[in-house]
Amino acid sequence: MGEVEKGEIMSNPILLITLPKSGSVYISSALEEGWEQPLGKHMFSANVFMSDVVRFQELAKFSRNERGICQNHLPASNLNLRSLDRYLDRWVVHIRDPRQATLSWWHHIRKRHEEKSDLLLQVDHGHFDEERFFNGLNDQEQLDYLIDHHLPACVQWIDEWLEAAQTRKILITTYDEFVENPEEFFGVILAFFDHTVYNFKQPEPPKKGKKHYRSGTKDEFRTVFTKRQNETAFLNIHDHIVDRFGWEL
Repeated sequence: MGEVEKGEIMSNPILLITLPKSGSVYISSALEEGWEQPLGKHMFSANVFMSDVVRFQELAKFSRNERGICQNHLPASNLNLRSLDRYLDRWVVHIRDPRQATLSWWHHIRKRHEEKSDLLLQVDHGHFDEERFFNGLNDQEQLDYLIDHHLPACVQWIDEWLEAAQTRKILITTYDEFVENPEEFFGVILAFFDHTVYNFKQPEPPKKGKKHYRSGTKDEFRTVFTKRQNETAFLNIHDHIVDRFGWEL
């Protein structure tokens, strides 16, 4: 592999790095559809959570597209940070309560399993056994597994990005902000990238079953998880993250 040339920052394309199941597809599509002309979509990673790696040649092309947009689930690994730092000067990291993200992930992979989708290859818990998970575990056991494996991966992802944001121009957004005031949410993102807001058309509210949108509930986990699962899940979230976002048991 040859030496990577220093990328010239030509503009401010919109990069959204999102926790899986945080409204990612709807938010990125809404940004695209809100402009008077289509944004150029780019993919420079495989979206494999948590092992995603930047394809820097594609990232270089993306960095030169003023009206580019990309959404992925990149972790804040040293390699990814080096690549992003080389070609971009800012990006958004979008976060959701890992308890609700885990519950939504459960619904997502069950649907993908029913559809026999290759998207299940995106599951990377190191030892995820698709056959055993779907055919050997009941619903509560599946949730137990994800609370023990997927939720900690979400917490690690959040933790590493919060650390990376201390020394970079990274806008941290949350799913709660998106739900509570979508107009302000999109306005903050556009302003962060120095894009004008006046010609941005606010998107229609998300519709159930469209663009991976299921229910949009912020704390559905409270009524689906058992008391023990709720307690275990909460204990798996680092205290400083709980304090930062005001999450409660």
